[in-house]
Amino acid sequence: MPVDRTETFVLVNAAILFGLGVFLSLVNHDYFHSVYTAEDGLLEWLTVFALGSVAVLMAGRLWKYRHLLNWRQRSVLAVLSVLAIFGAGEEISWGQRLLAIDSSEFFLSHNKQQEINLHNLAVGGMSINKDIFSKGILLLFVLYLGLIKPLYHASAFARRFLDAWGIPIPKRYQYLGYLLVIVAVEGLVNMATDAPRRGELTEFSITILAALNLIYPLNQPEDTLSRP
Repeated sequence: MPVDRTETFVLVNAAILFGLGVFLSLVNHDYFHSVYTAEDGLLEWLTVFALGSVAVLMAGRLWKYRHLLNWRQRSVLAVLSVLAIFGAGEEISWGQRLLAIDSSEFFLSHNKQQEINLHNLAVGGMSINKDIFSKGILLLFVLYLGLIKPLYHASAFARRFLDAWGIPIPKRYQYLGYLLVIVAVEGLVNMATDAPRRGELTEFSITILAALNLIYPLNQPEDTLSRP
């Protein structure tokens, strides 16, 4: 279980918001759809904040330990920071609604929300979000939780290899949290109500857990440092 106060605070509040979301999806479908998981609503902005925090902290960690990290660890931190920036930008359509920017003809014709982002594109009958992002992320999670996490605990060689690359390994509560979110939302909520925006609750919860996973991993960055 987490020991850092900030980690505990984030986890407890995220769990409350997740539980409330599941409750609302079961008893007040309209509020869940139109308010709780609405575009530019609380959950979306908390998701953006979590991704932004990851981007800043990964970049800060890269700078702070730049002379102690090997090239593999620096690469992983750089990639994680860039991916977090990309995710945050995509979540708010790169500030389009905030800056009142009109979509080009391409995005009006090929984007499901007619906004400036990549994940909602549909080109040639293929949905970028459904066919590429969702399946790709699912595959990564299956490998990460089903293979990398168990190997880290079972094999000293795998542990040294993953630490040498600076791959953050989830703590037990983070690991169980991922599974709980999938089972509760895509299982219980989906079967009970088929709430059309349940994916927003999954996205929020998984993002918060991923942020905790990256910022407070089982293998703390200070423990995996090695000179280039």
